[in-house]
Amino acid sequence: MESINQTLNKQLILTAFKSQLKIHVNLVDGYFKNGTVKEMSADFFIMKKNDGYEEPIFFIEVLDVEPYIEKKKEEK
Repeated sequence: MESINQTLNKQLILTAFKSQLKIHVNLVDGYFKNGTVKEMSADFFIMKKNDGYEEPIFFIEVLDVEPYIEKKKEEK
């Protein structure tokens, strides 16, 4: 059975997929991914990361989802 958090994460990922918005995904193992959602499935999604690689991510691995905000480098 899905938790409320998993259901919310799926909805956020689906919205990002439909809008082609970049997202920041925190994973339960402490890692994170940034990019756009290229494909959706019932149990996982394919993320096209900022480095150009595509990676499948299972919804159960997702801790939370946020909009991706690119940090500006400080000018010297």
